[in-house]
Amino acid sequence: MRKFFVLSMLMAFAFFISQQCYAAKVCLQDNFGEIFILKGGKVDKKSFTVKVDVPSFCVVTGHAEASVNGSGQTVLGILTSHDITGNCLTVRFSMIGDGNFNATGNFDQNGDGSNDGAVTFSTVSCSSIPPFGPTKPVDPNAPLIKKQVKPEEK
Repeated sequence: MRKFFVLSMLMAFAFFISQQCYAAKVCLQDNFGEIFILKGGKVDKKSFTVKVDVPSFCVVTGHAEASVNGSGQTVLGILTSHDITGNCLTVRFSMIGDGNFNATGNFDQNGDGSNDGAVTFSTVSCSSIPPFGPTKPVDPNAPLIKKQVKPEEK
């Protein structure tokens, strides 16, 4: 009976330790109102999976890499996918910030390697994020939103 109890305690301990390793997530909001949830990664060790909510437009996925530079700042790169409806673009974000991912940087909408604008990320409480989907309108200049080209501009 004692061996069974010890085995049960070890299994419970292993279960709770593993849950903490995989349950960690970081929630960010950019200056355009987009919500980013980063899960499963570790700075300098493992990529994060990313889920992005562009309110009233789309929900897309991606991945992120984070590293600490020689100055102790966190360097963060995010690559998002586009959505199936074509409302949102594939965007590359690159930024530098603190250990909590409060960061500033640039985004590239066209995949041509040039910066198309500035972006600022702030850490937000994951419990304060509303369910993903159509809610409030987001800034129409948000990096992920595909701009409609007028016929006379072609």
